[in-house]
Amino acid sequence: MNDPKRPRRNYGFLILDKLITHEHIVEEPHSLTLFELAAECRRKQKMTKTQLREFCRWKSVRSAHWALENTNKDITEAFVHCLAIRNPRLKLHVLTALKGVNIPTASAILMFLNRKRYGVIDTRVWQLLYDFHLMDHNPNGVNFNLDDWDQYLSILRHYAKKHKQPVRDIELQLFLRHRDAFPILRS
Repeated sequence: MNDPKRPRRNYGFLILDKLITHEHIVEEPHSLTLFELAAECRRKQKMTKTQLREFCRWKSVRSAHWALENTNKDITEAFVHCLAIRNPRLKLHVLTALKGVNIPTASAILMFLNRKRYGVIDTRVWQLLYDFHLMDHNPNGVNFNLDDWDQYLSILRHYAKKHKQPVRDIELQLFLRHRDAFPILRS
C-alpha cells in the first residue's frame, strides 16, 4: 500500500538526480591500493588468502578473519570462475561461496575489479534509496540477498549511464550524501 508521506518512485528518481554531481570523486588511499591489488589479481588470474582477507577487511573488519579459512586453491578457482562469468548476479554468487565473503563483501570485490560497472551494496546507500522510495523493502538496509543486489545494481547503473559516470562514483556520491546528512542516524 502506498504511504502518502513517502514520495512516489518517479519522484524519488527526480530527487536523487539532484544529489548526483559531476565532481571528480577521490578515493581514499587504501581503496586505491585495493584497486591496484585487484588489477594484479586479474592479471595473474590468481587470488591468495591474504589478498582475499584484504578485500574482506575493507568491507567488514569483523568477518575478514574468515577469509583465511579458505584454501588458496578454492579462492583462485572461485576468482577465475567469477572473472569468466558475464552475469553480475552469478559473479556475486560465486564469490559468496567463499568463507568470509557475504553479498556486501562480494560486491566490494567486484567494484575493485571494475569500478565502471559495479558499486558496493551498502547500508547507507540502500537507506537513501529506500527513503526516496526507490527500494520498497528493508528500510534498514541489512541482510541483503541476490534479488536486492540486482535491484540495487540496476538503479546505480541507471544513474551511471544517465550521468556518464562509473557506477562506483554514483554509489560513493550517494554514500557520502547520506553520511553527511545523517552522521549518527542509523549508522
